[in-house]
Amino acid sequence: MRRVAIFIVALGLTISGIEGSTVSRSVPGVTMARLDARIITGASPVKVIQYGGYTIGVPVSWAVYHLSLSSTTCVDYARNALYLGRPGLNQKCPARVVGRVATISLQFPAAAGSSAAGPAAAGLPGANGPAAGAGHSTSALPTVGNLPEGGGSVRADTQDHELYAAVGRPGLSITATYGSDAASVLAIIQSLRRTSSQPAMASPPGTANQPATANQPATASPPGTASRPATASQPAIPVRANSVDGQIVGKGFDTCATPSMAAMHAWVHSFSYVGIYIGGAEVGCPYGNLSAAWVRYVTRLGWGLIPTYVGAQAPCNKQFAVRIQPGWASAEGQAAAQWAVQDAAGLGMGRGTPIYYDMESFNSAKAFCTAQVLSFLDGWTREIHALGYVSGVYSSAATGAESLGLASSVNGHSLAEPDSLWFAFWDGRSNVIGTPYLSPSWWPGYRRIKQYLGARNRSVNGFGLNIDADLIRGPTYR
Repeated sequence: MRRVAIFIVALGLTISGIEGSTVSRSVPGVTMARLDARIITGASPVKVIQYGGYTIGVPVSWAVYHLSLSSTTCVDYARNALYLGRPGLNQKCPARVVGRVATISLQFPAAAGSSAAGPAAAGLPGANGPAAGAGHSTSALPTVGNLPEGGGSVRADTQDHELYAAVGRPGLSITATYGSDAASVLAIIQSLRRTSSQPAMASPPGTANQPATANQPATASPPGTASRPATASQPAIPVRANSVDGQIVGKGFDTCATPSMAAMHAWVHSFSYVGIYIGGAEVGCPYGNLSAAWVRYVTRLGWGLIPTYVGAQAPCNKQFAVRIQPGWASAEGQAAAQWAVQDAAGLGMGRGTPIYYDMESFNSAKAFCTAQVLSFLDGWTREIHALGYVSGVYSSAATGAESLGLASSVNGHSLAEPDSLWFAFWDGRSNVIGTPYLSPSWWPGYRRIKQYLGARNRSVNGFGLNIDADLIRGPTYR
């Protein structure tokens, strides 16, 4: 695998190759000094939440969820919220959660011998295996501030728009997400305070299914550690090259939160393929159940996986905080490919693995916006190929997919066409036909996946999920 270095000076990003790399990423538009200096001011009303011997001040408008009170509560990064405790294995999340805003999650280490600590949850091996992440260790991330309480450091992952910190022993773990303002989220984290001199610990489990309230003690969920990503150079299991089967067809689904191993076991006779989000700054749910052990287990069951990366979106799509920077589209596409390959490698998925870039719907009637998207996806495909992986793109049939099909060149050279197209066309027909948006001559044969039904609830053998339905006739990881 060749070593690649791309320097995007205007964005303050430094990216190195994936072999033994350490990725240093600054927060665009926010200097480290400003991050350190920010404090919570009286500009916004704040409520104080107590949890396990600590207090933290969050905006009054934020929801507060105690995850021990409902094992199916969705950790949704597209809504401002404070999450207390360990997420359940079977969250009920909407299928189409995409995008990140400011959220904070607090949790304690799993108690020895608890179901959260052991690998045999739900009767399946590895159900609580090590979490996936951004393809690198948090210790490799830059420090952007310190915690007044306990002196711990806060580290920033600007690839996935996340902040990490840990306090005390056995340790309260903090994971935060942000949209465009990392400094404000850091200020909230820095408001964390101990409520006593006694060692912090989880409070007894609650009995009512209600969110915690301001200035009231929040009862603790079954404690658990914060998700720590595996590094691309040291994956949790040996990286396995993928052999792409060019003659596959079958039913699949995608959903926001990676289903538990138990759910995948229950669903295996109804579906054959599943879309999984492996990284990116606009992924709407945490990695949760996703890990190298999860990948190994479900592929042994016979599942085919559709690895998906959700990074920068079209510059005209104001729904998202992270958008393609005009003039840097191609370089950003290449950088996204490098990060996505790190994520895939961290899950044990090696060369030959297809990775699909999720480019959400945008106004393709705006020529400049479309040109930037095409330049970005051209850079994505070229770099994915250079790193030995298979390029895929997910988008709406009427916007990104049609724009790719109509284009033959970009920036004065031939457009690098993705190897496979996954398009959303909710006509309810279980086929890979995209008429009138896609010509039959575009991505013919076994190079298409169609998302033919939008979000709907489905229950199989007692496990319910909100899913999009897909017909797979394109490359997957097996």
